[in-house]
Amino acid sequence: LFDNAVINKILDLLEHTPGVNIRIADWQVGASRDEPTSLVVDIFGEDEDIAGAIGKINKLADALSPLSPVVVRQISQKSVKKAQASAAAAVPVGDELPAVPPSKVLVLGSGLVCGPVVDYLNQQPMVELTIASAELSQAQALAAGKDRVAVTELDVVNDEGKLASLIGHHDLVISLVPASLHINVAKICVHSRTHMVTASYLTPEMRAMSRDAEQAGIAIINEVGLDPGLDHMSAMSIINEVKGRGGVIDSFVSLCGGLPAPEATDNPLGYKFSWSPRGVLSAGLNPAKYLMAGAEIDVPGTSLFDSARPLSINGPALALEMLPNRNSLLYREAYGLEAASTIFRGTLRYAGFSEMMSSFSLLGLFAETRVDVSRTPTWGALIASLLPPIPAWESGDGSVRAALRRRLVALQGEAGAARILPAYDHLGLFDESEAGLLTRRPVIDQLCDRMQQKCSYSIGERDMCLMHHKFEVTWPESETSPGGRESITSSLLAYGAPYPSGPSSMALTVGLPTAVAARLVLDGTIRGRGVMIPTRPELYQPILREAARHGITFVERATGRMAEVLHKKDGQ
Repeated sequence: LFDNAVINKILDLLEHTPGVNIRIADWQVGASRDEPTSLVVDIFGEDEDIAGAIGKINKLADALSPLSPVVVRQISQKSVKKAQASAAAAVPVGDELPAVPPSKVLVLGSGLVCGPVVDYLNQQPMVELTIASAELSQAQALAAGKDRVAVTELDVVNDEGKLASLIGHHDLVISLVPASLHINVAKICVHSRTHMVTASYLTPEMRAMSRDAEQAGIAIINEVGLDPGLDHMSAMSIINEVKGRGGVIDSFVSLCGGLPAPEATDNPLGYKFSWSPRGVLSAGLNPAKYLMAGAEIDVPGTSLFDSARPLSINGPALALEMLPNRNSLLYREAYGLEAASTIFRGTLRYAGFSEMMSSFSLLGLFAETRVDVSRTPTWGALIASLLPPIPAWESGDGSVRAALRRRLVALQGEAGAARILPAYDHLGLFDESEAGLLTRRPVIDQLCDRMQQKCSYSIGERDMCLMHHKFEVTWPESETSPGGRESITSSLLAYGAPYPSGPSSMALTVGLPTAVAARLVLDGTIRGRGVMIPTRPELYQPILREAARHGITFVERATGRMAEVLHKKDGQ
């Protein structure tokens, strides 16, 4: 950053100070060395631990002042509210939740998201957990050292009898298996009168089961992860506040991305994978639709990566891009945004990612065609087979890399080729020294294998999740107010534990809200029945409060009338 990393060093100090926890309340990055960079950080702990941390900050600041002038001020929450011209409020933590009665919970699956789910529910002393998974060793690792967590081997696809028996003996199911399997799990839950929670998107088939679920007296809660999930909750928290005070939302933009932390972004893709890349690549083939300045925009799946646009959030610290995510128009009714002329939900990536993915797609590396390794045994041979024949008159060194460079120059110009080729080099896609390809696997799966080999997290590296909503609001004139326009933002920045010492940010921000939703059904906080997503206050308010207790907090800012509302909300 432009402050010679002074703030980074102070944050590193706080992260390693025993007895305290921290939360970034505001961070404004100067656009050059001549403009100030400022950080407001909340420090939690016992009084003497906090005093010790502040002493360390002052000592470090004195030592770093020769690099950049450092000013440290200790300010109370009250003085923060008075001092800031625009509101910067964290979502309030609120009251404790009721105790969970004796309950049995079945967790289907044992992937990375399961860790935070099991850890959270295992903290509830009256909850007994069963992890059912085809990967028995993974499930056993999740249950290690936990007396109230049992493990059983289960093939959800081929052993429906055992699945039905397990569901029938539990009060609630958390389904973390592939999304296509949820509907069958839900049908069994209805028959067994067992509640169900999943982080996956609500499908039309699942929605159609709402009446059956109501009659069975159960809740089937979908979309309670990160995106979808926390995006709904944080957005609706603002939307309902604005509409409840007579405001009209003219524009809504919602962005989310799981990314390597900046210090771990050391490959040309600007991306790393903690599980199979197939989901990321497949999402890039989905068509999208959104509303922009009153015009409906359709983006075919073949053009999704080409539709990416550069983006800056709260300053130039991160070079990002956004690309549309599925059908944003579905949220016009779901969020009550009938008056909005812009509704855009997008995915965040580091700048340049989409250009490289578009190149892979154009070349044919996303194809479902199975590879015949007898004809193309190496990556270099496969890339060569995807390129058009080289004309006899064309000069060059004859290598596959040179041939691909000519192709990229023809498609994206010299500058584009220079940006893209390093990604092919990093992935070893010109490699002729090893077979590297598996018999009869589709091209896209071969690419996924390569990406997972070359773009995985190394020991000590962290991921991060970034979510950002922006609202443009019109306030009508009234006897007490002249009306006018206002911008409101709500942002989440969450870092994972250094690999492999703890959960990734993605696993935590998906798994924790899912577990909290399950807990809220069991303790009676959520009383609704049927199929639902967390767009109603009785669902999203307690989930956001509990997530905040565990460090998943949104910072909400406003430039006008909502500033005072957010200040009051922060003080509750």
